[in-house]
Amino acid sequence: MCVSRDDPSFAATFLILLPSPPTDPIPHPHCVSISNAVHTTKMGTPSEYLPPALSHDCIHSLCTSLGLPSPASISPLSVAAEYHSIYLLTFAAATAKQITPAITHPEEDGSATLVLRVSGRHLPGFKTRNEVGVMRWVRKYTTIPVPALVRFDDSEDNPIGHEFTLLEKAPGISVDKVYDRLSEGQKGRMVEQLAEYIIELHRLAWPHPFVGGLVPAPLPDTPQLDTAATDADNNPARGKGLSDDETEPGPPIEETYWQTPDIDKFWPPLGSESLYSLNPIPVLGDGRPNGGFPSYTSYIAACIDRYIHAISRHESLAPFRDMIPRLRAFNSAILSDKYKTTLDDATYVLAHKDMHFANLMCDFPIDTRNDGIAADGKPEGMPGEDGEIRITAVLDWEFSGVVPANRWNPVRAFLFVSSPF
Repeated sequence: MCVSRDDPSFAATFLILLPSPPTDPIPHPHCVSISNAVHTTKMGTPSEYLPPALSHDCIHSLCTSLGLPSPASISPLSVAAEYHSIYLLTFAAATAKQITPAITHPEEDGSATLVLRVSGRHLPGFKTRNEVGVMRWVRKYTTIPVPALVRFDDSEDNPIGHEFTLLEKAPGISVDKVYDRLSEGQKGRMVEQLAEYIIELHRLAWPHPFVGGLVPAPLPDTPQLDTAATDADNNPARGKGLSDDETEPGPPIEETYWQTPDIDKFWPPLGSESLYSLNPIPVLGDGRPNGGFPSYTSYIAACIDRYIHAISRHESLAPFRDMIPRLRAFNSAILSDKYKTTLDDATYVLAHKDMHFANLMCDFPIDTRNDGIAADGKPEGMPGEDGEIRITAVLDWEFSGVVPANRWNPVRAFLFVSSPF
């Protein structure tokens, strides 16, 4: 589509082609320092707001409350997780058989390891629901390997006092740890596997325009947050009143959203602003998150509405208030009959949006005797130059969602390697 710079649709087209929704003049949460007019301190990073360390007794109590056997060992996992504290729960062979649903990838000796991901209070409720909903959808409709979900709770009404997901441990090792040990041929075939996964997601296009996430659907005739709900075995239901299989549209979610700790810190008085007033999250009349947006233009317009609200609300942004009429005119233009249909004419697909190598697991052989990779990079059984390295799992779906296809990789994370080689 060719348009003149004087045509209002030029701005709308330019906006849709941006690598991420425009954040200026609002300071970008978690990425840059707030302007001196607001504060001279830097925005907190998500990892600063992780939950405190949990005691073994606390985790044992959680397992009991979930109808699970007690783990034989509990180990905190030292990884650079931004939004979760992570623990490995190992179950002996005899007790692993008692876990329901049945473990799909037990160890050779019959033991099993589960991964407990304990959420911080960054985006309460709907980040956990989005991750669970997306993972269920991907496992149900695609061949992409995703860890099996054992239990989750999107509330803090549990023995550990935090939201959590409990997953099977994905087999293998993360690609970022072995990337420099792969041959060029192995790297190429791994990229081919990933390309097939992306193609598979793009083939499953949404039948209508939609921007948002996916969340577990409520059980029939059960309130969504009914904490008294139980499953068929009279154990606490996985997700408390939520389906074990079905999903429904949920609100969009981005790492760039204003998050609870920074809202409390930078938007006084406490409680005057919320996740819903500062971020493009549709809500029901009772304040609960509601579905997503029926088109990309409606999502962009909601983003701009939140920017207008922030500019109007925060005194440090007063110099930008003369932009408000132009922002409103821009919204009117992209939502008008003249431009909306053309701008919304896109293929809408589910996107991971953060598919870098640390979020990919592969079956690269490791030297289990040394609990790591052999010094020469070729432990016994390692494939040769032409050996196949398979991707065994794609992790961290919490910020995934349905977007126009050209927005499948907004932060350009695809195949990013953070380790210096």
